Amino acid sequence: DVCSSDLERVTSTPGSPARSYKVLRHKMREYLLDCASAYEKLPGATPLKKVTTPFIENPSVSDDEEGELAEASMSLVMRVLYAARLARPDLMKAVQALSQRFSIWSALQDVKLAQLMSYLKWNADFVLTSYFGNDKPQDLKLQLFCDADLGGCPVTARSTSGVWLILSGPNTCVPISWCSKRQTAVSHSTSE
Repeated sequence: DVCSSDLERVTSTPGSPARSYKVLRHKMREYLLDCASAYEKLPGATPLKKVTTPFIENPSVSDDEEGELAEASMSLVMRVLYAARLARPDLMKAVQALSQRFSIWSALQDVKLAQLMSYLKWNADFVLTSYFGNDKPQDLKLQLFCDADLGGCPVTARSTSGVWLILSGPNTCVPISWCSKRQTAVSHSTSE
């Protein structure tokens, strides 16, 4: 199975109002560990180390050198994209950034791919969780959260937008959709 889901009934914790709700957890542990394992088998792959983020803050590798993993990168990144779209929104921005560079893959992307695969290996147990309470339909609402970095891409100076859509209520929180997308133009201020 690519994704397993568990549905369980949970009662509130002591000290909080008495209520019962269902919790749905989408798990992709085995699928993500398979992705990391596939990476580790590649010739030229760097050993995976424990990391807490799929991003590299200050890479010391040049973007001018050709990457060794260009051919295998597309398959690996697209496998991770599947997981990101299904149940792991924390992977979206890293996958989006790597997928933009398929045609001009460099040593820097090799390092970023290694970081992403390290993150997958050591954080495969993360799950997408939804809570369903006994809310009336009129108490439910859609909430959309969005944000963008300002000139986050050092190569193009383009910003990346992120979106998170949930169904929420007094006892309900259900993630519905999310995305990460590079903007089509360069912004010079946050209001553009």
